[in-house]
Amino acid sequence: MSTPKHKHLKYEDRFVIQEFLNLNHTFTAIAIRIDKDRRCVSKEVLKHRILKPARAKRDPDCPKTAKPPYVCNGCDSKDRCQKNQYRYDAAVAQSEYEITLRR
Repeated sequence: MSTPKHKHLKYEDRFVIQEFLNLNHTFTAIAIRIDKDRRCVSKEVLKHRILKPARAKRDPDCPKTAKPPYVCNGCDSKDRCQKNQYRYDAAVAQSEYEITLRR
């Protein structure tokens, strides 16, 4: 039996994604919770992550953001890290999504 195809994420789904990322859950765990495919969660995070520029001059890119979960939401050292940081914020993601709907 296949699951229903809900094509759009709601704000509640995005909020769950944010909270689960903050708790270091995998895309699979998030996908199960919101009843979506894990690729959908991955694409959502990559599409709507926000860059917080680095304070460091040398090697500003954190290697952790090159692989899942692609964001620093659940990283223990995010407050003292001096590299580029990507964050996922549900409210920002929802407003970006609503802008694309209006076009």
